[in-house]
Amino acid sequence: MADVFAIISSVTLVVLLAILLRNLLSSVRGVDSPESMPETLAKELATYMRPIDLTVPQVKPVSMMVVSLPDYALLSGRLTLDQLFWLVNQYYQTVTEVADRHGGEIYSPTSGEIVVIFGRIMAVERPLLVAAASAVEIVARFGASLSQAGAAFAVCRGASAAVTYGESMSGPIGTERRRTYTTVGPVVERVFVLARQVPFGEVHVPAEHGESLAAEFEFEPVASSGDSTLRLTARKPKPES
Repeated sequence: MADVFAIISSVTLVVLLAILLRNLLSSVRGVDSPESMPETLAKELATYMRPIDLTVPQVKPVSMMVVSLPDYALLSGRLTLDQLFWLVNQYYQTVTEVADRHGGEIYSPTSGEIVVIFGRIMAVERPLLVAAASAVEIVARFGASLSQAGAAFAVCRGASAAVTYGESMSGPIGTERRRTYTTVGPVVERVFVLARQVPFGEVHVPAEHGESLAAEFEFEPVASSGDSTLRLTARKPKPES
């Protein structure tokens, strides 16, 4: 009799697990497509997203930030696999911790370059200022972690960052089976061009943003053959109240 009850209990457990798995798969299926999101998931996301229709392209100003490891290709040949993995993990953790705190969306991470967007879906006040502050913090924090990591990581000279701000178009692309949300526009192309020119340990922004950032940052012009750019040197201290 005990064996019969054990068999019944086992069958019941299997059935319950099957039902749970079916419900989980049905809730996850199609999450890339906003119109097929389960109602409960859509409601939860709505508390964090601005009220926009994610099923059609939207034109809006966004701030783009690219954080880079300029010498990543060289590091791959000079560090052990364990050391390289630690470095990439430390780099990614630093960027994501700061970006998450300020409402940034990680857009296309790679081992040597991470793109973050501010103001695309998540509601961010003054996205240019938030992106610039995030970039300065990320570069400083990553540099500090390297200085404490030991002599083996001295070959890494730190991270760099570029920030731009401007109009973009964001929306879903792809098919019903495989869909993603992307952003296009000059602000996107410009941040990648700028990021390739930024030296280790520095944060650069286009010169036309200087007036918008002057109250919060100290900066200096950068001699360049391309766009006129500014090097953000420090965050200004807040006045005492």
